[in-house]
Amino acid sequence: MSLQDVRQDYAREQTVLRAWKTRMDITTSVEEVPPESAMSIHYREGWKLYLDAVLSISKRMLTLCDKAAATNDTGNLKATLNKEADAYDLLAAQAGQIATNQGVMLDELQTMLKHEAASRRDIVDSL
Repeated sequence: MSLQDVRQDYAREQTVLRAWKTRMDITTSVEEVPPESAMSIHYREGWKLYLDAVLSISKRMLTLCDKAAATNDTGNLKATLNKEADAYDLLAAQAGQIATNQGVMLDELQTMLKHEAASRRDIVDSL
């Protein structure tokens, strides 16, 4: 994966996230399950907070990609991705501890967090 590929991926992600966020404000009759128009206001607002956070991360990563392209140095981008991967691994381990200590099922969360860590390391390896 080239730096340009990484940047394009983040740019496409922003497009999708903005469209998804905007779509939640559309209220129509229920024709699909689960349509955003059927979400409770609190649930919809929670998703908007999440989408805003992901958009912020995406914007930051686009800035890092642009700086890397301008300087022909991917060091800061790789360091950021590695730090994020390490943080996702830590969160996955903490989710495992919570699951064990509290007796709750967090398998999906752990899988998602481990996937996020692995995907960032894959990008670093490809740059």
